Amino acid sequence: MIALQPLSAICLDLAGVLYQGPQALPGAREALNLLRATALPLRFATNTS
Repeated sequence: MIALQPLSAICLDLAGVLYQGPQALPGAREALNLLRATALPLRFATNTS
Protein backbone atom coordinates (compact mmCIF):
# COMPACT_ATOMS: atom_id res chain seq x y z
CA MET A 1 0.00 0.00 0.00
CA ILE A 2 1.25 3.52 -0.82
CA ALA A 3 0.79 6.14 1.91
CA LEU A 4 0.82 9.69 0.54
CA GLN A 5 0.78 11.36 3.95
CA PRO A 6 -0.16 10.23 7.43
CA LEU A 7 -3.91 10.37 7.92
CA SER A 8 -5.47 12.58 10.57
CA ALA A 9 -9.08 11.41 10.03
CA ILE A 10 -11.26 9.26 7.78
CA CYS A 11 -14.43 10.42 6.02
CA LEU A 12 -16.74 7.81 4.52
CA ASP A 13 -19.85 8.05 2.40
CA LEU A 14 -22.77 6.05 3.77
CA ALA A 15 -25.32 5.17 1.07
CA GLY A 16 -23.90 2.74 -1.46
CA VAL A 17 -20.59 2.42 0.40
CA LEU A 18 -21.57 1.08 3.82
CA TYR A 19 -25.21 0.21 3.19
CA GLN A 20 -27.76 -0.15 0.41
CA GLY A 21 -31.35 0.39 1.42
CA PRO A 22 -31.82 -1.01 4.93
CA GLN A 23 -28.97 -3.53 4.60
CA ALA A 24 -25.26 -3.18 5.40
CA LEU A 25 -23.10 -4.07 2.42
CA PRO A 26 -20.88 -7.15 2.65
CA GLY A 27 -17.73 -6.36 4.61
CA ALA A 28 -18.98 -2.98 5.86
CA ARG A 29 -19.12 -3.99 9.52
CA GLU A 30 -15.70 -5.58 9.40
CA ALA A 31 -14.22 -2.56 7.63
CA LEU A 32 -15.66 -0.19 10.23
CA ASN A 33 -14.28 -2.33 13.04
CA LEU A 34 -10.82 -2.19 11.46
CA LEU A 35 -11.06 1.58 11.00
CA ARG A 36 -12.23 2.08 14.58
CA ALA A 37 -9.21 0.10 15.78
CA THR A 38 -6.90 2.73 14.22
CA ALA A 39 -8.15 5.34 16.72
CA LEU A 40 -8.42 7.86 13.87
CA PRO A 41 -11.50 10.09 13.98
CA LEU A 42 -14.25 8.75 11.71
CA ARG A 43 -16.76 11.02 10.01
CA PHE A 44 -19.67 9.97 7.83
CA ALA A 45 -21.42 11.83 5.03
CA THR A 46 -24.26 11.13 2.64
CA ASN A 47 -26.06 12.90 -0.14
CA THR A 48 -29.34 11.01 0.16
CA SER A 49 -32.37 13.01 1.15
